[in-house]
Amino acid sequence: CLHHNLYGQALGFVVVREKDDRFLLSAATQINFGGPQAVIDNNQAFAVTSLNLDAGKKAMSMLDFYAANEFFNHGISYLRIGHWNEQYDVSLELFNLAAKCALMNAEHERLKILTGEVIYHARCFKDKFRAICISITLLLWSSKLAEAMQLIS
Repeated sequence: CLHHNLYGQALGFVVVREKDDRFLLSAATQINFGGPQAVIDNNQAFAVTSLNLDAGKKAMSMLDFYAANEFFNHGISYLRIGHWNEQYDVSLELFNLAAKCALMNAEHERLKILTGEVIYHARCFKDKFRAICISITLLLWSSKLAEAMQLIS
């Protein structure tokens, strides 16, 4: 697994240095084979989290919500304790995008966990808004209008 991680880091370096995302998905996938235990420090963990965030966005742009969800979930797995305080913006974006993918992939329980985290840790209503909208969409799709209305109020 360490070999995958090192190979992925080399590809990731090319992606960043050349500002060319052709190898972005491959780099993130290889690093993810190594897993969070292969990360040596907080700086590297943040870099891998950001790489997974970018890979997930690219997968979403290609309408591959399953792959995007995998990248976002891997990105979340690389976050360190206290990430909602130290890496707030990245955490908020990762959780919101993962929730959106969970909605598209009909992973309703995962969606509830992700949006619950955002709603709990968000600093203001504006930051909670996307998670609330995703939750309302799930409730409406599930014909639970009364619960959706309750969430709005």
